[in-house]
Amino acid sequence: MMMIQTQQDLKNAIQQLQEQRLVQKQAIQQQFYLTYQSLKPVNLVKHMLQEISGSTEIKNTVLETGIGLGTGILSKSLFVGASRSFIKQVLGNVLQYGVTNLVTSHPSIFKNVGKSILKFIKNDTGKKGRDNSRENN
Repeated sequence: MMMIQTQQDLKNAIQQLQEQRLVQKQAIQQQFYLTYQSLKPVNLVKHMLQEISGSTEIKNTVLETGIGLGTGILSKSLFVGASRSFIKQVLGNVLQYGVTNLVTSHPSIFKNVGKSILKFIKNDTGKKGRDNSRENN
């Protein structure tokens, strides 16, 4: 800090402090606005979704869980059907839980099985298309 010896030095020091105060006030206001914007629920959710979409590990986990749940629900609906039997409903819930846990615990096995099935279907439809084109000639 500078030495104040005259009245003009005092006025200059006061002016500098007022300018410094104004700059700090503006910085605080801007920081408050940024903090306020970042804490809005919409922005929190948006930021969370951006983080999720950027992480391949989270994407894979969500996908595996979704496939597990879907497989469990499908197996229950195939087993139970439109039955109103209490025992069948309970067994369907147990089956759904077991299939969901099995698929989410061992996703690589089910990915390989799914790829094999798709490859078989693709090859099978390719052969049918070639067979039909030979018959037409």
